[in-house]
Amino acid sequence: MKQKALDEDMKEIKAYVIRQGKAEEISLYVADMTPDERKIVKAGCLINYNRARKNQ
Repeated sequence: MKQKALDEDMKEIKAYVIRQGKAEEISLYVADMTPDERKIVKAGCLINYNRARKNQ
């Protein structure tokens, strides 16, 4: 997932599952996140987020 996508609505994300050589479209979603949760995900993990905050 691109970081830019985290700034947008993620209530319906189109994805594809490949089964027996055929692509089947499915819908995924991500529950609402707080601004801090989005920052953590963008950083890659909580450790990276805290490390970046410490170095500021």
